[in-house]
Amino acid sequence: AEDFNGSQIAMLIWSVASLKRDVPGLVEAVPVLVDMLEEKADTYEVDPQGLATVLWSAAVLKSDVPGFRDALPVVLQRLERGIKLLTPRDLANIVWACGTLDLQGEDTDALINATLLQARSRLPEFTCQGLASLCWGLSASKRVDVGFLKLLKARVVELAADLDDESAAIDLPSIAWSFSSLGFRSEPMLEAISQRLSSSLSSTLLNHWSLFALAEAYEDEAYQEPGRGFKLFLSQIRDEISARNLLPIKLSTTNEMGPEEWRRHRSHAHHLVADVVAAVGSGSKAQSKRGGASRKK
Repeated sequence: AEDFNGSQIAMLIWSVASLKRDVPGLVEAVPVLVDMLEEKADTYEVDPQGLATVLWSAAVLKSDVPGFRDALPVVLQRLERGIKLLTPRDLANIVWACGTLDLQGEDTDALINATLLQARSRLPEFTCQGLASLCWGLSASKRVDVGFLKLLKARVVELAADLDDESAAIDLPSIAWSFSSLGFRSEPMLEAISQRLSSSLSSTLLNHWSLFALAEAYEDEAYQEPGRGFKLFLSQIRDEISARNLLPIKLSTTNEMGPEEWRRHRSHAHHLVADVVAAVGSGSKAQSKRGGASRKK
């Protein structure tokens, strides 16, 4: 393990984060890997994309490896310097991870500002999940960038009608709730979301968290005025919550951090670095190809 270079260590950490639900015992290896990474993160052995995966992994493993965040300052600084080399997926994951970890300080501010600057010019390249990750990260960190949010909601309006069922059921509720939690109103966006989801509220793809998120996003009294269709949509959401025998929950009053945390069942880990190395081969096949919140159930 001592012979691994920085990029290999970053990949091992990412593999553990991606596999934690299937092989939870691997998590015990992370503190060792993080110690190894700290010695190499400020070198060019780890490229910006590798550092972006490390930051995403730290967010995924935040409850399992609390000490991980101590290694992040140098990661944040290096990421800002290499921000132009990152993909839209990486950019979305950075904002999502910073919000999920509730990172604060000058380094975090500088990184997020640089990330949003890049995202502005490349927004058409983002998937809807990427947009949802951006929204979630901004909401979790309570960052209201009005100009950027206007661009985001316009892009969501463009995409909503043509989304596949999975993306519509998972990403649109998260986006609606994130905007609501930031106090940023967007009737055109909510109209596009309600039109896309109104006929599929009973879909099994729409999980409980998504229903609660939609209910909270559409409860603003201003949206219930005559002439708007939101009142009917909210009634349909509440009917579906009742049909599923769920007790209404205000997500803003819980400590849950989104649909992944809602579903997560943690278990204790028992394996070390050797187990991680053995798992990387299978991990390359089992890895999630989507950043931010995994689609795996």
